[in-house]
Amino acid sequence: MLLLALTAPLACGRAEPERSAAGPAPASSKAASGPSSTSAELPLPPRGAVEVSFGADAHAPVLLRSLARVSGGAPVKLNAFKVSHHGSTHNVNHDLLKSIRCRNYLISTNGKKFKHPSTEAIARIIKFGGGTLHFNYRTEFNEMWDDKALKKKHKYATKYPAKEGIALNLD
Repeated sequence: MLLLALTAPLACGRAEPERSAAGPAPASSKAASGPSSTSAELPLPPRGAVEVSFGADAHAPVLLRSLARVSGGAPVKLNAFKVSHHGSTHNVNHDLLKSIRCRNYLISTNGKKFKHPSTEAIARIIKFGGGTLHFNYRTEFNEMWDDKALKKKHKYATKYPAKEGIALNLD
């Protein structure tokens, strides 16, 4: 299945998945309407194909509606989930993560403009999704998640590129 959803920065700090993930995720945000929150779905590929959801800039409610349309409300099994809006707190919530079964979360941002990914969004992924966080840059906004003790405690992994921008192999 390939879903394509088209469509408040936070300062980074100490990584604390339990506390950060528990924070309220807005069901929608002030930007949940208009051109940056629309959604489009692509046709489903044959069974056995790599299944990836590209969240683009869609907010969680938009993605949830798209996933429900293709799955009938059952959790969707994905090989990878490209986290919406570079890991903004407004685009990742518990309901969205509950609606997918995924072991690879792709976070694409250098953090320069909006300081993404947000601590809350990554903490939610770790707490409610788990698996491996794939970052396309190592930055001051995501390197905190590469802490060995934190990864062991919460049973997740991180991957960073040897140089900026990476090609992902999801074997």
